[in-house]
Amino acid sequence: MKEIILLTKVLLKSSTNDKKLGEKKINKTIFFILIYGYIIGVISYLSYSTIKSLILINQPAVFLNLIFIMLFTLGFIQSTISSINILYFSKDLEYLIQMPINPIKIIISKFNCLVISQYIISAFLALPGIIIYGYLLNLQISFYIMGILILLLFPLIPVAIVSLIVSIIIKFTKLIKNKETIQYFTVILTTILLIAIMSFSGTSGNLTEKELADSLIKFNGLSEVIIEILPNIKLIMNSILNYNNITGIISLILFGILSTSIYYISSMIISKPYVNIVMSLDSIKLKKIKNIDTVKDLKKTTIYFSYLKKELKLLFRNPIFFMQCVLPSILFPIIIGLPLFFGKDDLGIDVNALKGDFSIVINSSFGLMLALVVVLFMYIFNYASITAVSRDGVNAVFMKYIPLAFKRQIIYKASPGILLNIFPMMYVIIFLLIFVPDISLRTVIYIFLISLFINVLTNIYAVLIDFNNPKLKWISEYVVVKQNFNMFFIIIIATVEIGVVLLLASIILDIDKLALTLLSVCLVLYLITKRYINKNQLKIFKKIM
Repeated sequence: MKEIILLTKVLLKSSTNDKKLGEKKINKTIFFILIYGYIIGVISYLSYSTIKSLILINQPAVFLNLIFIMLFTLGFIQSTISSINILYFSKDLEYLIQMPINPIKIIISKFNCLVISQYIISAFLALPGIIIYGYLLNLQISFYIMGILILLLFPLIPVAIVSLIVSIIIKFTKLIKNKETIQYFTVILTTILLIAIMSFSGTSGNLTEKELADSLIKFNGLSEVIIEILPNIKLIMNSILNYNNITGIISLILFGILSTSIYYISSMIISKPYVNIVMSLDSIKLKKIKNIDTVKDLKKTTIYFSYLKKELKLLFRNPIFFMQCVLPSILFPIIIGLPLFFGKDDLGIDVNALKGDFSIVINSSFGLMLALVVVLFMYIFNYASITAVSRDGVNAVFMKYIPLAFKRQIIYKASPGILLNIFPMMYVIIFLLIFVPDISLRTVIYIFLISLFINVLTNIYAVLIDFNNPKLKWISEYVVVKQNFNMFFIIIIATVEIGVVLLLASIILDIDKLALTLLSVCLVLYLITKRYINKNQLKIFKKIM
């Protein structure tokens, strides 16, 4: 047991790789608290509104049904993505396999890492709701204790089952026996699931409390069927609804026995062929040696396009980077817009009236501001530049040895992110051209130019942030995008930019003056940033080692 705890600590520490001390660490902690406080505040507000709606029809328990079904679904998706990388493709395996450690201890330690990541989701999505549920229904302290115990046991089954399925697929399917194929399969499956969910989620508009409650009750019919199929959810509901009697305690004990049994049995099954599977995957990687054709592969081109090609290859050929850094910019704007088109009747949207409203304001300062805010919000989904340096890992030091000025490399690193942000920018412009035929060419040009300027600035700032705090020593690609503090800065940058646009639009009511002011601000910021980069090239690259 001590070995498992120690190994779990080592794996967690190596995945975070945070060795900074002193004031920087304090500032980082404060920032985390503020961001997490904001997220918990939003979740708490939504939970409060939902529970109050259900109390009106005397069905508050529906909330608990839905929240545990949601947790199970999210746990399943996250485990599917994470288990593949952590169990079979993390860099620490080449050291662990050679050590005199029983494979089952390695499996359980890696399971523990997956479970701890699930605890973070539970802490944000479920715990605030459970606390508010107990508060609104004036429940006893034993309810909160029961809820916490359930959340501690809850991730064990999804992690174990998903990992076992992944292991079986890798073991018995020769077609899916390499990293890229497995991960791309996961990407496609997850994307299809996400689009399907969003396509049919158009009924969640501005509903009254009674309408919201009725919608939840309808969905609860499906959740009741799911609960009957999943014995762990049924035991959870029996435990938490009977928190103050012997029935609840027995259900909790049974749930604990079921969870820990599945957890251990799955790890035992996976551990049997584990070493052979890992060695087999490594050997397959070693066999993939490409013969270089000096005529086809070595073509003369500009330095910029060669560098850009190298960056794009890393983004598109690595499934984790592709899903986390490329797909969101291309798909998320579409996914967010799907409920509007699929559920406009259920939402009570009068499309013709909406077109009329847009036609009135689109060629004004307010219309320009509205379009820019939507574009800037969509920029939040682009993580290509904020991970541009970290994606290179320990190979980032190569940048110091190529005959290319540091200031040019910074711009080149930002180029993939700039290209990806063109997708949401064009989505908005095309949508406006189709949806609001009265939009003038002048307004379209303003939206395009301002969005493009802000796009360039956003990605340069993101690259500079990643240079300042790179995550170079990682054991799997998953760590770069899922355990990277820098990701929060994209939200901060977008929030500041949106705030500036809103402020100027509230002061300057003429569209031409507003556009000229925004373009001038962008130009000044670009010149200041360029001057800063030119003067501090060596300082910017000092953490690359």
